[in-house]
Amino acid sequence: MHKNLVSFLDTNNTITKHKFGFRSGLSTFLALNQLHNYILRLNDSRQYICGIFLGFKKAFDVVNHKILLDKLNHYGIRSLALDFFTSYLKNRQQFVFANGVQSDKMHITCGVPQGLTLGPCDIIVVY
Repeated sequence: MHKNLVSFLDTNNTITKHKFGFRSGLSTFLALNQLHNYILRLNDSRQYICGIFLGFKKAFDVVNHKILLDKLNHYGIRSLALDFFTSYLKNRQQFVFANGVQSDKMHITCGVPQGLTLGPCDIIVVY
């Protein structure tokens, strides 16, 4: 499913050319190389250079399921494919187990399951 989704988004020019890391032929090394060359060009033309680097380590923990499904629909993921993602995200529960005690299970509406085959992929954006 991951391969088909990325292929669909890529074929329909939904993914900006500035996103690297999970697309064929666009590795994280290539992103760093492009950034390095951009900095060298700015330096050679004596322009100011400022970099802001952000890490979104916990970003996937707060993805709202409804917003994600709406975005998938907006980008053309519909019918059976959208139903697949909807069923993947709905009715998820979580609990905490600590010191031999388990909390009540709670229904979750945010967060994307990670560490699975269909989990989120890493994205590096270079502008």
